[in-house]
Amino acid sequence: MGSGFWEKRIEGNRKQAEENKIFLTSRKAILFNLIGSSGAGKTEVIRRTHEILQGRFFIQVVQGSAAAELDMARLQAVGITSCAARTGRQWGYLKAGEVGAALRRLPLSPGSLVFIENPGELFSPVDFHLGEHCRVLVHSIAEGDDTPAKFPRAYAGVDLVILNKIDLLPFSGFSRKRFTAHLRQVNPDAEELALSCRTGVGLNHWRDWLLKFCGESPFEESG
Repeated sequence: MGSGFWEKRIEGNRKQAEENKIFLTSRKAILFNLIGSSGAGKTEVIRRTHEILQGRFFIQVVQGSAAAELDMARLQAVGITSCAARTGRQWGYLKAGEVGAALRRLPLSPGSLVFIENPGELFSPVDFHLGEHCRVLVHSIAEGDDTPAKFPRAYAGVDLVILNKIDLLPFSGFSRKRFTAHLRQVNPDAEELALSCRTGVGLNHWRDWLLKFCGESPFEESG
């Protein structure tokens, strides 16, 4: 498969991503693309986000994998509206067209924060933007502190890294200093937050980060 084919796919996806952004702007909704390895804790981050922002924002989810019925059930059980971007057993990286179709099935309104729970692993293509306003990578302590060096493109393309499961620090050889050094080598501009969804430590910093991000968005200003 030649480079021309791949370039056309990227360009087609880029146009669809821009259409997604236009649609989100019309609904005054903000889209976050949540990426990370399986088991990093993406679903739990979304669930806890719903808890800490309840009453201020409407948390909704585009579930990137049709195989994630359990994750969808967990989110819906606490009142989070979610919608699958795929039907059947489809695999591979998520595309902007799939996300766009799912967004149109959600009851979006001003104050909606939509999280894409992206099934893509760290080696998936990072050139395929989905129309997100922010790309967040969830990294678990259990993944080690050298992962940014092993998968530099994944970490280079994000706005924020959430270091999750920090309650495991006393039981691991994980070094935050080493992790941050590796992250800075590939992405000096990425912000970094550390938290534990299990204990709640650091969730206040995540809440404050989201409030600041949303407050700086054009949707809040145009209201």
